[in-house]
Amino acid sequence: TVGSNGSWSFTPDTALADGSHSFTATVTDGVGRTSEPTGGFGIVIDTKAPDAASDLLVTDNVGAYQGPVVSGDTTDDNTPTLSGRAEPGSTVNIIDNGQVIGSTKVNPDGTWSYTPDQPLANGAHDLTTTVTDPSGNTGPEGSHVVITVDVVPGKVEITGVTDDAGSVTGSLSQNAVTDDTRPQISGTAKAGSTVTIMDGSNVLGTTTAGADGTWSFTPSVDLGRGEHTFTATAKDPMGNESASSSWTVTIDTDAP
Repeated sequence: TVGSNGSWSFTPDTALADGSHSFTATVTDGVGRTSEPTGGFGIVIDTKAPDAASDLLVTDNVGAYQGPVVSGDTTDDNTPTLSGRAEPGSTVNIIDNGQVIGSTKVNPDGTWSYTPDQPLANGAHDLTTTVTDPSGNTGPEGSHVVITVDVVPGKVEITGVTDDAGSVTGSLSQNAVTDDTRPQISGTAKAGSTVTIMDGSNVLGTTTAGADGTWSFTPSVDLGRGEHTFTATAKDPMGNESASSSWTVTIDTDAP
């Protein structure tokens, strides 16, 4: 019934089915005269949640390896590209460790891609998606891809040089004098890193950092008399590189 101010409202007693609906109205006055129907007011009812996104792909775009990153892999790309397929026109919500970190619109052909605005922190990331259609219905989570981000170089350092030859042995301080022509050089780096030891601009050799991050190296040939400045560079398993500070000793094998 129309109110005294001329307005009216109506709510259906039963739920309308999903699909297109065109509403019209007529008015019947107090003596039974009925107006012509109004023009149609069209809506589409959609209460069905969209299907989960499919074909979730995580892609590494930096470093020595570039390409797909599968669940269980480690990547040196902290802004990897996520892509897949979903209902055209819907919105894909990107979830990292249970939290939505962004969203993107699905293209008319059903494809979508997303690159994080903020770099992912080092460590494990459980990546998945949900899909929200234009009506606001959100579907279930899609497949999960669990990756580990590793972009920390794990800086290499020389922690000591040791004299283990002759009558006087032991640790050598910076700028110490030694009669050991093959002093042991030791240090730290990220576990599994390949460590290259230099004497000035000359490469003495390489070694690998152990599981505890320590490494040691002894030259395979005698070093000459005079000053030697040792440095080290390291490349970890993900290709991250770092360089150490220097450690200088002087070799003196001449008797006084």
